[in-house]
Amino acid sequence: MKGILLVSHGALAEGLLDSLGFFFAGGLAQIDCLGLTPAQGPEELREALDKKAQALDTGEGLLIFADLYGGTPANTAAALLRDRRDVTLIAGMNLGMVMEAVSLRERGALTRERLLEAGKKGVVCVNEVLENRRRREP
Repeated sequence: MKGILLVSHGALAEGLLDSLGFFFAGGLAQIDCLGLTPAQGPEELREALDKKAQALDTGEGLLIFADLYGGTPANTAAALLRDRRDVTLIAGMNLGMVMEAVSLRERGALTRERLLEAGKKGVVCVNEVLENRRRREP
């Protein structure tokens, strides 16, 4: 099974992992999180990231979600891409996208395209949805 690592500025990744527990009561195998603290530099983050990556990858690779494209967590994780071909890094994570990753992984249907689509579908302006419904009501 492919390992999943959530990385972020601060405790966002930890919060997402905690929220996943509401939806996957059976447990979350091979998934972990790592948050950059204000006291950490990129080198310390890289060391922690390497340790987590080694622990999570049991031979089928690693999927890393980062909070923000271009931020230190994503940039530090991108360094793994130079060293390993079995790592996928997706920036701009949201709960719906990560939930989809866990579900697809369990079914053996995990693809980048499906994750990106899930992330995009999860971003909606509820005002617009409600306005569209009101227009269609008799």
